[in-house]
Formats: sequence, C-alpha cells, structure tokens
Amino acid sequence: MKVFITGATGFVGRMVVARLLGEGHQIVAWCRNASSARGALGADVSVQSPKTSTLEEALAGCDAIINLQGENVFGGRWTKARKRRIEESRVDFTQALAKALHALKGPVPQVLISASAVGYYGHEVSREVAEHAPPGDDFLARLCVRWESAAEAMRDLGLRVVTLRIGVVLGRGGGALEKMLPAFRLGLGGELGSGKQAVSWIHMNDLVSIVSAALSDARYQGPVNATAPHSVTNAELTRALAKTLGRSAGFRAPALLLRAGLGEAASVLLEGQRVRPAFLEAVGFPFEFEQIEPTLEDLVNGGGVEFKDVKGSHARHVLEQETLIDAPVQHVFEFFAKAENLGAMTPPDLSFSIRNPSSVAMGEGTRLDYDIKLGQLPLRWTSVIERWAPGSGFADKQLEGPYAYWYHEHHFEPEGERTLMRDIVRYRLPFGPLGRLIHRLVVRSQLRDIFSYRHQYTAQRFAQPRAACSRPNAA
Repeated sequence: MKVFITGATGFVGRMVVARLLGEGHQIVAWCRNASSARGALGADVSVQSPKTSTLEEALAGCDAIINLQGENVFGGRWTKARKRRIEESRVDFTQALAKALHALKGPVPQVLISASAVGYYGHEVSREVAEHAPPGDDFLARLCVRWESAAEAMRDLGLRVVTLRIGVVLGRGGGALEKMLPAFRLGLGGELGSGKQAVSWIHMNDLVSIVSAALSDARYQGPVNATAPHSVTNAELTRALAKTLGRSAGFRAPALLLRAGLGEAASVLLEGQRVRPAFLEAVGFPFEFEQIEPTLEDLVNGGGVEFKDVKGSHARHVLEQETLIDAPVQHVFEFFAKAENLGAMTPPDLSFSIRNPSSVAMGEGTRLDYDIKLGQLPLRWTSVIERWAPGSGFADKQLEGPYAYWYHEHHFEPEGERTLMRDIVRYRLPFGPLGRLIHRLVVRSQLRDIFSYRHQYTAQRFAQPRAACSRPNAA
C-alpha cells in the first residue's frame, strides 16, 4: 500500500514508518521541515512539505492515511495559547485532511487510522473502562472527543476509520520512560502524588503492531483502546522500574508541588484511567507484552548490549551487541551502507544531523561529518571508513568527537535467510580516571540506550509482513 503518514518523525511515528517499510509499503511523510525529516526517516521515505506541495497533491494516489500529528501535551503549563496550539495540531489539522480529501480528483484512500488518547475517558478511577464508555469532561477528554469526531467525519467519504485511544507509550528513545530513567538510574525516582492513580500503558512494539493490523484488517473500525491488558498504578510502575534498574525509589513528588509548577497540566501525571483493550481482546490481538515487569526489563536491559573494561594503549572499554535480523545479509548490508539511513536508527533526542551530501557513496576512506546533541550540549563528530567489505562488514574510526578513541566494527553474517549483525566498539573517554568515572555513572547507560534503540528500530525495519500477528506472548 501507499501510506500517507503525519507525525512520522515523532516518537511513535518513526517506529511505525520503520515497520511499514519492513512490510513493503510505500511511505509518504507529511512534515514541516523536509530536510530534517529526510535525515530522521532515511532514504526510502518520500517526504512532502507544506513548503513544496499541498495536502491534496501529497494525498493523491495514497491507499491509506495514518494521522499521528499532535503537539506534545507535556511541554509545559496549559496556557490559553498553548491549549489552542494543542487543539490546532490535532482537531484543526484533521479537519484540514478531510477538506483535502474532498478536493481530491482521483480515488480517496481506503482507510484512516487516526490517533486519539485514553484521556478520552477523563479521570475515571472507580472502574475499568472499555471502548463503549462515555467520555470525560476535562480539557483532554473534550479535546479527544473533537479530535475523533473530525476523523469520523471522513467515514462519509467512504473511508474505514479507526481511532486509536493510545495509552502511555513505553519505548526507547522518547516518551515517558525517557523522562523517568535519568532520575531512577541515580536512585532518585519516586511516586507522583499519592501513587494510586492508574497508568494504562502499552509497549511500543505492540502499538506498532496494532497500527499494522488496523491498516489491513477490516474488523478494525471506530474506537480501539491501544493499551496493554493490565494497567498499573503509578506506585506499581515506580516499584517495577526501580527493581529493573536495581535502584531504590523512595522519593515522592508531592501533588501540591506538581500542580504549582504545571498547573492544570499536572492532572496528566496525578490522575488516570484503568482502560481495558476490549476490542483487541475480542479480535484475538497477540500482545507481545501484557505485564509491566517484562516490558521494563526488555526496554531497560534488552537489546543484547554488553560491556567490558580492557587495558590497552587505545581503548579502555568494549561494547558488543548481537542482533538477529529477519532479512538476507545483502538486504541488511545495503541498508546500513547508506549514510542517509544513519539518522533513522539514531534516538531522536540525539538530534542527529549528517552534514555530508545526502548521496554520499560509502566505501573505504569515506569521511562522514555529522552533528549530535548530548542533552543540551551540541557536538560535532567526524569519522572515516577504515575497512569496507561489501556484504560482510565495515569499520569506522572517530577523527573528531567526544571520545579520546572510538573504533566501531560492523559485522554481517548469514544465518540461512536471516542475518546475524555483530557490533564491536572499542573506545576511551578523555580525562583519564575522571573519564572512567563518567563512563560508569553516565556514558555506559547512554550507549546502552543508543544501541538498544537501534536494535528496536532494526527489528521493526526488517519485520516480516504480518509477523506481529504470530508472535508468542511474552507476558
């Protein structure tokens, strides 16, 4: 299918794009900044921008629409102006999509999958809610009602409309978990308010599989709760994450303090809903992650990343990772051999941007220049390809960047119709003993997150068509 997608460069959008590309779909991404989007999405995505085309032109010939656009609701206090931006990015844009479809001269797409949120139900604490439950009456609930109504209006044009009421998405490279991890890794995590508020969550893998299923399965219509079957309280989430990290979590953020700092927006953190994915259970959707403990174990300690310290004239640390990919070695190597794909497999918070021409040819002696950001610190990184063996591997060495030494070997080995990808990174931080301390406290976990994100992206990018529907339950 040819799929038009908004919000493609976001936390969820990037993984949805990866999965759909892996399943053989063509992707048209609608993004404000085309140059930045191409860097984030890779070489195989057609990026369209309001600066170069109209919505009608971009939608022409598309078979499906996935609408994930929406300004982050966690970006600060909900002033009147901010509320309006949140509404415009969801309701107004969805209405603009409908207007563009009305103006299409050719066939309209067959299906619209439009994001919504479990905030639709308001702050329901007394009972579990399923798709038939009425909406709440707070800002987010009213927003979701209008958002879904704008999407449902496109049913009159003949589209099958699916509105995904998405819970708290747990994944690598963004979302709630990324905000929680720094404090929890230092043993400074804790409950929010009373800790009794419900958290209806979903693993990124399952959410992406839901989107994939909704694209082709005609049973998916109307509202669908995109949450795991077992919600938790904030206190249970706190304990599970602390246990996964092997840290204590005895702190508590008082509700009064959160409300003083965030105002009305604090309600997202201090109140919640116990949401049941009744539709998904009815159609037999095979959740990969049903319980919070294995979910956090996968996201925090998964990815197959291992570290060891060494003594040598160059490196003091070695990172190793093995990833088994469901694709032939030549297919996998061709993807990793394109410099344009580097940004797609890099966590969004690094703000990766390659400075080379987009068509740079990779080979021995190729020099790659790019910008990254560690927190708020912008850094330049220059590396050179020192070994290039098409189909089997390559190695790059840092010439300029944050490390005193960095040498990264990429190995690709055939395993029947699959590929075993092995990464070996030898590196050393500057500043001697201080650098080793910084590595233990900060850098090792950062590298684990970066390579685990790449592991997650790769699994989606090379997913076999409809593979999500046959995965075993890991609950």
